[in-house]
Amino acid sequence: MRKFLVISLLAAVSTGQPASGQNVGLYADVQGSLSIVELGTPGVISLHVVITQEVSSAVWFKAPIPDSWESAVYLDETVNFPQYAGDSQTGIMMFFEQCLIPPIHVMTINIWDDGSMPDICSIYELLPHRAAGRAHVEYVDCSAVIHPTDGVPITIRGADALTRLENFSPPDGAIDQPRGTQLSWDSWSCSYYPRVHDVYFGTTPDPPIRIHDHTGTTWDPGPLEPNTTYYWRVVLRHRGPGGSVGSLLWSFTTWDASPVNHSTWGAIKALYK
Repeated sequence: MRKFLVISLLAAVSTGQPASGQNVGLYADVQGSLSIVELGTPGVISLHVVITQEVSSAVWFKAPIPDSWESAVYLDETVNFPQYAGDSQTGIMMFFEQCLIPPIHVMTINIWDDGSMPDICSIYELLPHRAAGRAHVEYVDCSAVIHPTDGVPITIRGADALTRLENFSPPDGAIDQPRGTQLSWDSWSCSYYPRVHDVYFGTTPDPPIRIHDHTGTTWDPGPLEPNTTYYWRVVLRHRGPGGSVGSLLWSFTTWDASPVNHSTWGAIKALYK
C-alpha cells in the first residue's frame, strides 16, 4: 500500500526543465557539513542522507556500501518520512507532504565496521535508483519540477590514509641555492574534493601568503636575492569539505654572488698566469 501511494504521488510530477547541481548527499552529520568518516576502532558508523536544496518534495537514489570498504556490514536504516518505498542498498524513493527548509535530514544508514582496514581510502557515493527507471540521483522541488543532481559522496578514510605533504625541495636548511630556485613538494589526500595549496614565502620566519588556491606542486618565486635566507611553508586544502594540513616551516639560503676582492698585485699576477 505504501509503495502504491508513493508511486501514485510521483506520477503527477512534471519533468519540466531539469537543473543540475549537488543537492543530495551523504554526510557524517545531520546538518550536511561533514564529508569524511574516520575509521579506527570497531563500531557502528552512521551515515546521513541530507538534502541541501531550499525546497524539495521527492527524491530518488540508492546508496550501497562500496566494494572497496571490505570491513563494512550493513546493519539497518531509519527513514525520517512515512511515505517511501525501497531501501538505501537497492534503491529508495521518498515523498514529502510539504515543502521543507534545508538541511533536510531524510535518512540514516547504520553500518558496522570491524576496524581492520586502517589504510582504506574509499568514496561512498549516492547512485541513481535505476530499478525505478531513474537515470540520475533526482529530487523534485515544490514546483513539481524534477532536478537531476550529482549526489555528494562521503570519503571513508582509515587512520593511515591521511592528508599529507612531503618531499619538500629545497630541503630545510639548504645553503648555496641558486637565485632561480623553484619550490616543490608532494601532496596526497584521501578526499573526493580537488586539493589546492597555499604557499607562504618570504625573508622572515613568519612569511606572508604569496599564492592562493594553487593546484600544482611546484612554484617559482622569481629571481631571488643573493646571500639571503628565505622561509616557506605550504598548506594543503580542499575545494569543498575535507579539512586541511600545513607543513612545517622550511628555510634555505641563496649563494653569495658578490665578486671576489683581489689585491692589485694579485690581479696583475693573475693576468700573466
